[in-house]
Amino acid sequence: MPASDLGKTKMVLQVVAITVIVLERRYPRLQPLGDVFLWLVVGIALLSAAEYFWAFWKKLDARLKQQPAKAGRVVVIRGGEKEQDKKDAAAQ
Repeated sequence: MPASDLGKTKMVLQVVAITVIVLERRYPRLQPLGDVFLWLVVGIALLSAAEYFWAFWKKLDARLKQQPAKAGRVVVIRGGEKEQDKKDAAAQ
């Protein structure tokens, strides 16, 4: 799947948030701004994840609808023979 606009926005916000957080050590007044950017990244990341998940399910659903329905198979399992019967038959 190609990157969505939300995914690209999240990436840009991550870079900005990390830059501001790194600069906080030298400029402590930036801490509130770093917190805001960090929470924006979290929010956009959740929205982006939901968008990717939704797109994945839509593609999966479309593929399943395109496949022809497979006919069910009947599998017959022979039963009734006991292990001892097989050994007796092999011994004779």
